[in-house]
Amino acid sequence: MSAKEFTKQDITNFLTSPWFAFVGATDNNRKFGYSAFRTLKAKGIRLEAVNPNYKTVDGQECYPSLAYVPELPTAVISMVPREQTLKVVQEAFQLGIRKIWIQMDSDSPEAIVFCREHGIKAIIGECILMHAQPVTSFHGVHRWFSKVFGKMPK
Repeated sequence: MSAKEFTKQDITNFLTSPWFAFVGATDNNRKFGYSAFRTLKAKGIRLEAVNPNYKTVDGQECYPSLAYVPELPTAVISMVPREQTLKVVQEAFQLGIRKIWIQMDSDSPEAIVFCREHGIKAIIGECILMHAQPVTSFHGVHRWFSKVFGKMPK
């Protein structure tokens, strides 16, 4: 899926979901899932942490998989290694979730094909912190460069 397969409006629609499952949330401060989870949470976004390796993340309960989240959110943010992304997308589909953000560098060809074939509205190859308002720090600079070089979805 290329940036041309989703629009700026698709991103806005995704980000206006009432709450999200964040698959790949972590307390490991060397991973992007650590800063992304905390940053989104600090922006007031409701997140359910999902990672089979943790009981809690940032002081809140963490579930081993999407199936364990008591009240399923309407959208999923996936920040897992590429080899795990297809499994996340398939589980989301089985649970009826049709909106997923596959963080840049987490996409896999199999997950992209699955999304296309199963009607999942996927945002792929974008950094969620470049789009979740307000955009701050180096993500604002990254966003500006992406606009200047025509890399932002239209």
